[in-house]
Amino acid sequence: MKKSIIGWLLAFCAVSTIQAQQTELSAFLFPEYKDAVVQYVSGTKSAEKMNYNRVTNKFNFIDKRDGEVKELSDTRTIFMILIGHRNFMPEEEGMTEVFATTPIIYAQYRAKARTKAPEAGYGGTSELTSTKTYVANTGGGSHYFGYDTRMGAASYYNYYWIEKGGKRKMFKDFKGFLKLYPKHKVALQQYIEEKKLDFLEAGDIVNLCMYAEGL
Repeated sequence: MKKSIIGWLLAFCAVSTIQAQQTELSAFLFPEYKDAVVQYVSGTKSAEKMNYNRVTNKFNFIDKRDGEVKELSDTRTIFMILIGHRNFMPEEEGMTEVFATTPIIYAQYRAKARTKAPEAGYGGTSELTSTKTYVANTGGGSHYFGYDTRMGAASYYNYYWIEKGGKRKMFKDFKGFLKLYPKHKVALQQYIEEKKLDFLEAGDIVNLCMYAEGL
């Protein structure tokens, strides 16, 4: 009887640990809202507090007027967003980080959505969402957009591009990257394994691209 109870407790702890790990994934790229400089196509700039949402592939910002977190839904007037030494540009695929390397490398950070379940009575959870809706005047009329304050991430994944021969070449995993350098596949595979590169770490991928270009 004792063994069965211990076994049940161990199994329960294992499940609880897995659930805890799943709930810890944030939808955001940064652990907190960062000081950002928004450069507009018109040449003007503005200072904002921003964070990048990997699930929606859009930036969220803290509205200076009311302190509310809102979504940057229209990027047509934006040229670039600078956060520290990192540069993000709006493109057809969504907000993309641009690395000033030769050749130029691009990264897009994404995540599969998972709505965080708030606590309910008796230690349970509720799967109901909590979406705030705002109205903004964009010059061409009112524009509605929403932001789920409890949106989380189930898992992360990245897309990368590298400019080769005047064109962008996309790769979604190491296998796709190796196809871009068929003559150096063995050397690159060895480099990936020796350096223990993480595909979710953009710095690792930039170093990998630079190494490949030098072969």
